Formats: sequence, C-alpha cells, structure tokens
Amino acid sequence: MSTSDVHSHDAIQERNRRLAKRVGLVILGMALFGWALVPIYRWVCVEFGVGTVQQKPNSTNLPAVVGDREVEVRFIGLVDVLAPAKIEPLKPSLVVKVGEQHEVMYRFTNLSDKDLDFQAVHSVAPSLADPMFHKVECFCFTTQTLKPREVKDLPVAFWVDPKFPTQYHTVTLQYTLYNLNPDPTLLKKRQEDSAKKSGV
Repeated sequence: MSTSDVHSHDAIQERNRRLAKRVGLVILGMALFGWALVPIYRWVCVEFGVGTVQQKPNSTNLPAVVGDREVEVRFIGLVDVLAPAKIEPLKPSLVVKVGEQHEVMYRFTNLSDKDLDFQAVHSVAPSLADPMFHKVECFCFTTQTLKPREVKDLPVAFWVDPKFPTQYHTVTLQYTLYNLNPDPTLLKKRQEDSAKKSGV
C-alpha cells in the first residue's frame, strides 16, 4: 500500500469517526429532548397561561352567562407510538351553548402488563379557540397511572367562551397520550429512525 493510500484510508476513518460522534450527539440530544418534553410543556403552560395548567374555579374560568348560540365540540384521542395504550372519548361530539359547563369522559386502557405512567397533552382546533376553551376539571392537569391492563374513565369539565368567534361552529378537543417511561429499545429505534430521516 502506497503512502497516498494510507493517508486516504486514515482520512476516511477520521471522517467516519467524526460522523459517528455527530450521530451520537444527535441521538443523545433527541433522547434528552424526549425526556424533557413534558416538563418543558408544563413550563410553557405556566409562563404563558396555555395548555394543561389547572384552572382553579374562580370568576375568570367559571361561566358567568349562558348564551343562546350553540357550538359543536368534537373529541379525539390519540396515542404516541411509544405508549402501549388506548384513549377514546365516550362521546364523539357534543352540541353545547356558549358559557354552559359540560362534562365528558375519556376512556384509557393500558394494553401492557406493566404500570403505565402517562401525560395527556391537549390541543384545540381552531388554535385561536384555545384561550376560549375553558377546562375546569381535566385528567391532563396531572400525570396519570394505569395498572397493568387497567381500564379507567376520566372526566374533563369545560365550557366554551361566549367570545368564541361567530364564524366558527365547531371546535375540536384532542388529547395525545405520552408514555413517561417508554421502553428504551423502542425509544432508541425512534431516535435512529429520526436520525435517518434527517439525513444525519
């Protein structure tokens, strides 16, 4: 092997080592971000007054006046791929009057043989309706635990603000269930798949 070949081989190995380090850093960063996602979400909720911060009953989040206008509220439940669970609303939709408080139930099922610690994270569509969708009671205010194979019905009590824009006639409340202690093997596979998609 010539000197130029040796140098070329060494250069390729050095590039491979640098690439492996970058991939490792990306995977580590994604793992840390996944672990910190729920705490970050809670911080944003606290700082900016959105999301799953508990709305304690007071004059600002209890309905003052019930209006005549009706709005259809649709309910959706989704599960992150790392959570061996199922979430479903017991009612797909409900027609409510603005300012009128209602309660609906979501059913949670643990499909695994282990305890499942999870956080339900909500979203509202259209997004501008989020500040006008008031949750008085919700399973999303705190983390929840399901025993192996347990099925549990949990409530969310809410009302739609009379200030909800008149051009909209429906609002969708969606919850996504996140596993707080995901299987390390599945988590690593997700990180590797994400790294491949990003081209790293």
